[in-house]
Amino acid sequence: MGLIKNSVEQGKHAADEIKKSIEKNHGATYDLVIVGAGPAGISASVQAKLNGLNAVILEQDSLGGTVFNFPRAKVVMTNPMDLPGHGKVKLFETSKTELLTLWKDVIHKHNIDVREQSRVEGISKKDHNFVVTTHDGEQYHTHKVLLAIGRRGTPRKLDVPGEQMEKVAYRLLEPELIQGKNVLVVGGGDSAIESAILLAQSNKVTLSYRSEKFSRLKPKMRAASRMPSKRSC
Repeated sequence: MGLIKNSVEQGKHAADEIKKSIEKNHGATYDLVIVGAGPAGISASVQAKLNGLNAVILEQDSLGGTVFNFPRAKVVMTNPMDLPGHGKVKLFETSKTELLTLWKDVIHKHNIDVREQSRVEGISKKDHNFVVTTHDGEQYHTHKVLLAIGRRGTPRKLDVPGEQMEKVAYRLLEPELIQGKNVLVVGGGDSAIESAILLAQSNKVTLSYRSEKFSRLKPKMRAASRMPSKRSC
């Protein structure tokens, strides 16, 4: 439940530490390039702005990072947190949409520079600075780099024949659009169980997991997976 809160706090602390190590007259265009526009990256960017640093966020997908890739109806669980430049945020259960709205408001308020659809493909050292190169050839000359890519920036793949086919997906954004299908969900964590439950409302779902028991589920998700219903799962 504290993952988002922890990410926000770690992003803030990272920006504070970077501020201490900034060299005067370093000669780069930016003081800091932040890779990833999730909770940690956004928090770091706001704190960097408050610390007087010239920073830019590069995000391979869309604002919100992992949160953006949650299913539309997902309930996001977190703890109350101090968001830099915003203050105390008292959230316990909120929707993905509400959380993304909060990020957008904070970014707009502090005029944060976010470059979406900018996937970083290279970071090279140049004197006392770095050059960050994106997939489209853009280069960012910066004094410091902060990697805030989270755990789901690049999904783990199975390395099996056919996984690149059109009907294979690594994120579930709109489960309500998938109906009357035979669906295989691979995995046994919270994301897999949640996806299976959402899809089973209108589809026949098979869940494939390498272990005999679901040992990594949070209590709330474990309870949801046992609820009696008409789901075929």
